[in-house]
Amino acid sequence: MALCNYLAFWFNRDPVAVDKVFRTSKLYRPKWDEKHFSNGDTYGQRTVQKALEAVPEGHSARSRSG
Repeated sequence: MALCNYLAFWFNRDPVAVDKVFRTSKLYRPKWDEKHFSNGDTYGQRTVQKALEAVPEGHSARSRSG
């Protein structure tokens, strides 16, 4: 989760980029693609979603505001 939060910030809350980069990390496991939720979401989809919710703005938004 911590890595996904970090990636969400640096990749400006882009869920596709967060997923793609996470898959290249040594933390990636096959569990990432397993369906774990009644709506059909995978473990990875839900983790990325939670990371995006936890990070209110991405890097570019922060650099513009300050």
